[in-house]
Amino acid sequence: MKAVAMLELNADCLAAPTHHFGGLAFGNVASLTSKATLSHPKKAALQGLEKMKLLFDLGLPQLIFPPHPKPCYQALKNLGFEGSKSTIITQAYKKAPELLLMCSSSSAMWMANAATITPSTDSCDQKVHITPANLASNFHRSLEVPLSQKLLRAIFFDEKKFIHHPPLAAASEFFDEGAANHTRLWQKKSSQGLHLFVFGKSQNKKEKKAKKYPARQTKEAQSAISRLHLLDEAEVVFAQQNPHAIDQGVFHNDVVASGHENLYLFHEDAYANTQKVMEELQKKALKLFGKELMLVPIKRDDMPLQDAVRSYFFNSQIVTSNTKRILIAPIECKKIKTAKNCLEGLNCIDKVLFVPLNESMKNGGGPACLRLRIPLTSVEFKSIHQGVVFSMPLYEKLKQIIEKYYPDTLHLDDFLDGSFLQSAETATYEIYQALKLEHLL
Repeated sequence: MKAVAMLELNADCLAAPTHHFGGLAFGNVASLTSKATLSHPKKAALQGLEKMKLLFDLGLPQLIFPPHPKPCYQALKNLGFEGSKSTIITQAYKKAPELLLMCSSSSAMWMANAATITPSTDSCDQKVHITPANLASNFHRSLEVPLSQKLLRAIFFDEKKFIHHPPLAAASEFFDEGAANHTRLWQKKSSQGLHLFVFGKSQNKKEKKAKKYPARQTKEAQSAISRLHLLDEAEVVFAQQNPHAIDQGVFHNDVVASGHENLYLFHEDAYANTQKVMEELQKKALKLFGKELMLVPIKRDDMPLQDAVRSYFFNSQIVTSNTKRILIAPIECKKIKTAKNCLEGLNCIDKVLFVPLNESMKNGGGPACLRLRIPLTSVEFKSIHQGVVFSMPLYEKLKQIIEKYYPDTLHLDDFLDGSFLQSAETATYEIYQALKLEHLL
């Protein structure tokens, strides 16, 4: 098969005006540690927007997804709160503030969890396959699914090129957290990719289980997605997360591994049997590409799992710009000695750029959490909804909206302020309008 030129789009979602630290994700150490601290929604949105601009400045195609409207009044109604919007908020604030926080979460900003996407060059029917994650392991995240599905369908609307699957059944057997547990590796001279699907648990009773924190991805979900996306077995590797790593706060694979093109950077304690996983990857890579992958392990002696979780070293975003391989790392990697030393010793990276994302990091999301990678041909890229494609005029417009309407700080009491809720609603509508997606509201 003749190689087809591919573009790797990065799709990021803006933080919502209700961005807060609710400590809603059990097993996410940063989220639990930051619980009830003061958040800065304006700063969160602007930091995310600046990271997108950085990618754009590097010459890479960047998409912008809008924030999900919050609070989610319908979810609160479904939980027994009635009346006007202000009445619903007041009732929830007084009787179940934790539910108010769940229904106001800005967690959709972590686009790596939005979906799993297979490019047309890999699927048997030569179409792009998209499956929104069901995010069924956490209530606040499950609220994202209906709108994420609508957004994906509205942006990748050409039915001749894109196949949209419904989310998997919202059951414990099929917990699916999207691309945070999926990596596609490829060689530049090959159109095909090699897919690594990582899971935390399965129905196999013989497998070791995490004891402290819950696993959030199942093998059954990964297997189903592989089948739905018409992937050949020769293109797929399944790997179980190390249960010990999950108990250290590694709730997703992208906390201990990062892949880009033929490079795979991983912690030696990432998987239940790391050596076996790497051997299978190399074996299948040789058959697909005729060439080995660049597998780069980070030893536990050089970086303990706790430091990997604190620094989000592996959640760095790796990209290629003008033939240079660039690693975009959270600024925390400068401050944690083991992470800093490991970065300095990476011969596979041409340049490291540091980005301040502390508002996202406090909830457990680094540069890679904030983006969903979407490999498309140039023809497919031209067919998508162009209103979400990053441009400087769009950047300036969104920045203006954020600075005008987003609050500098947010406390739970602010949800009782009608002017805050109105500003949040206005900001959200204007962002959708700027992206030409207002019909979805």
